[in-house]
Amino acid sequence: MRSHFPPVSPIVRPITRTALSAAVLLGLCGGATRADVVDLSGPSETDLNETAGSEALSFGQFCTEPDRLTTDAQHTLSVLSRVAQTDDCTEASRYLSTVTSLTLNDADLTDISLLAAFPQLTELYLDNNTIADLTPLAHLTQLQVLALGNNTVQDLSSLAALTQLQVLYLNLNQIQTLAPLTGLVQLTELALSNNAVQDLQPLSGLVD
Repeated sequence: MRSHFPPVSPIVRPITRTALSAAVLLGLCGGATRADVVDLSGPSETDLNETAGSEALSFGQFCTEPDRLTTDAQHTLSVLSRVAQTDDCTEASRYLSTVTSLTLNDADLTDISLLAAFPQLTELYLDNNTIADLTPLAHLTQLQVLALGNNTVQDLSSLAALTQLQVLYLNLNQIQTLAPLTGLVQLTELALSNNAVQDLQPLSGLVD
């Protein structure tokens, strides 16, 4: 399991809509040596609603038939069960289908396919894992806050559908192009330090 971020530097700041142009001068897209992000080590206050549907049932089915999952997905299932604080699949499914904020930092996650079962999420924190495939996140169209700092992400295409995103942390990954973010016009905060991005043009439409 990877450690938390080192202490943040007062020099490097997440990219905001009003400071997007200045980010090029500061070298936040490749030259920065550390990421300055908010403390995401703990979950936000859990919000409950009455959402329950086929997605929750799908999680329940996987929970009761873990042999259908890959080894990495089984690990994710175990982590989610710990979050729900129960090994009972019905109870875990009921709980996880109602939370709107989910924190899975430092959980040694690789396969996040099970997260597609929770489209009600508005906040998702996945810092300090080894996640590369973001495909399951395309189903989470209600997300407003997404933290993916310190993973192995290269392809952002699955984020194009997340048009409600307001805060997005992508620092410390392997990203080269920001083209999939062009339509995310609700973004107000974006962290991109320690990637291989050279062109910020796809973000030009996001600046007020």
